[in-house]
Amino acid sequence: MATSIFTQGGGEVISSYSWEDIRAGMGYQRYYSIIGSLTDGGVGENYQYYLSPQIIDSVPISLAKTRSGAGTETFDLDFDTTFNKPSYVSGDALVNFSHFMNNGSNSGSVYFTINVYHVDLASSETLLGTATTPTRPLSGAVTATWRESCRITLTPKHFGRGEKLRFNIYALITHGGTGTTSTTIYFDATGGETSVGSGIRGDCFLDLPFKIEL
Repeated sequence: MATSIFTQGGGEVISSYSWEDIRAGMGYQRYYSIIGSLTDGGVGENYQYYLSPQIIDSVPISLAKTRSGAGTETFDLDFDTTFNKPSYVSGDALVNFSHFMNNGSNSGSVYFTINVYHVDLASSETLLGTATTPTRPLSGAVTATWRESCRITLTPKHFGRGEKLRFNIYALITHGGTGTTSTTIYFDATGGETSVGSGIRGDCFLDLPFKIEL
């Protein structure tokens, strides 16, 4: 793909964009959802969740919720990145991630809602866009892995220095009766996880659209 290069600020900054980015007036930055462990053998509340433009390891590389008997369980995870330079987000965000369900001896299902927020310096959230996946059902003692792909139309928003973008993953897991249902979400940016499923990637990422100022 052809690339055009523009200099800004008397040559102090060099920005490189593809021709398609220039034509559309925006460019995409990929952010990976990463988990970091604050303590050896730490439990969930001791993990840190953040967005990284770099491909790095998550520790752990997956999270699971288990439900025994009828009822529901939820995931509600926030991954943040802080802007150190004013930026303008506008367009459609793209999201990909994988999840696995090991069903018990009864029916089970899961669906995900993906939310993108602007977080100001006072920690107040403003929802910029949301999308919900189809409900993924299972019946009987079976397993399945799904790769989800979502397009989220965002409300255009200016991000000031020190403000955050928050990528929220919410899941509702339902179990219909006896046995145990387990649902796993993967955050394997490096691709080392082999238990996701044959030919199914284990990374979770957000492609975020930025307005290009030429």
